[in-house]
Amino acid sequence: MACLVVMLLHRVASTSAAVAATSARNDEIRLLAETLADLEPDEIAPVVAYLSGEILQGRIGVGWATAAKLVADEVETPTLTVDDLDSAFEALAGISGPGSVAARRRAALAAVEGHGNRGGVRTATHRW
Repeated sequence: MACLVVMLLHRVASTSAAVAATSARNDEIRLLAETLADLEPDEIAPVVAYLSGEILQGRIGVGWATAAKLVADEVETPTLTVDDLDSAFEALAGISGPGSVAARRRAALAAVEGHGNRGGVRTATHRW
């Protein structure tokens, strides 16, 4: 039986920060390659999008003010996975109609509550 290892969003955020902190192209490539090599196949597209400052779902109607609330609580051991966040974005993208702004805000907060991924959510959402 295959062992599924999920990528924590915290690792993606750490990679993003490390890449931003270095000016050496070879180091940037190595850091990105190490992270990308550890991804499960279904994590590749969302992680590449996050590292590129995008999300797969495009505009989802949640602005930076809401994202700032998402990152208010930090826990000792982050648990939010790439799949968790991608699923949350997918759900948010599907909310429309009257009251959808408030519904998206509530859904976004609920999706990451208690996972403690301040840097990870900031990495994935900096261009919403």
